Amino acid sequence: MLLSILIACSGSSGYDYSSGDATAGATVYADTCAVCHADDAHGIKGSGVDLEEPFTNDADADIADAIINGYGDMAANNTTDEETADVIAYVRSEEHTSELQSPCNLVC
Repeated sequence: MLLSILIACSGSSGYDYSSGDATAGATVYADTCAVCHADDAHGIKGSGVDLEEPFTNDADADIADAIINGYGDMAANNTTDEETADVIAYVRSEEHTSELQSPCNLVC
């Protein structure tokens, strides 16, 4: 009973956010997130944080909670669970691509 109450209060829908489509997420990201987090996910000074680092080790459900409900100064977004999962997949794919292409990984 207590677990049910905690889950209900946390806003978690029980959705599997690991099932996202990065290609679809690129469109949602461009329409919803890029205005603050920039097209390259590095953030716009004074508006949105760099998404390359903060969420690398966070669980998909925690990232989804931030997207849907907002986090700190970030406003809540009116995205569906599927759109949210897609954005998570997109941001994670961008992180992976950026890591592989970083100058240190190429020459260090």
